[in-house]
Amino acid sequence: MINKVKSYSLVIISLLIIIVLTSCGRNVAPKQTNLPEEDLRSYFPVNKGMTFKFNGEGNEFASFIREVKFTDDNLVQVHDDNGGTTVASVYEVNKDKVVRLIKKGGFHDDRNLISEIKDKPEGEEVILKKPLKAGTSWDTAGRKREIVEVNQTLTVPAGKFYDVIQVKVTTNKNGKSFKNYEYYSKNIGLIMRKSKSEEYEVVSKLASFTKNITQANNQIDNSQSN
Repeated sequence: MINKVKSYSLVIISLLIIIVLTSCGRNVAPKQTNLPEEDLRSYFPVNKGMTFKFNGEGNEFASFIREVKFTDDNLVQVHDDNGGTTVASVYEVNKDKVVRLIKKGGFHDDRNLISEIKDKPEGEEVILKKPLKAGTSWDTAGRKREIVEVNQTLTVPAGKFYDVIQVKVTTNKNGKSFKNYEYYSKNIGLIMRKSKSEEYEVVSKLASFTKNITQANNQIDNSQSN
């Protein structure tokens, strides 16, 4: 009799365990398929002294050197020198968007422009903005910008880069449509840009870079080390 009671007790306990486990399984959240929330500052680093060398194809000014000259909190002044002229730009870099506040061509000195635009209420052009997903688009500075692809893997002379965002920039002028493409890698920033029209194609690819922040090994697989 005692053995029968024990057997019934074991059966009841087993059934209760199965019911509890089944109920818990029903309350488990579905697997997340969306991209995790990203901080745009990781796609546009602002550390002073960072230098990026780009090799170009398509015209004589496609090659250029980008250098971070000055920083002040979330403001950064960047110089692009293509050998013929230097363009100085000041960006405001936040976790939700990156805005170019000013752009000056023919800039051939090391003057700090950040203090001149600190109180400027609106930016010249929104370079990146959330959400980081294909289809996100916005009109800015007479252009249309659209994120056309995320999580790309892209190989350029500097190596292989992951978590790359591709942005299409469309400009309509004099009845013609001009398309530029920009590619941003996490923890590095711009690694390639491409200009296309019916008559030409100009490409600039990152060839080398130096920076004073810790390398993110899971983001870069430098082909030169293989």
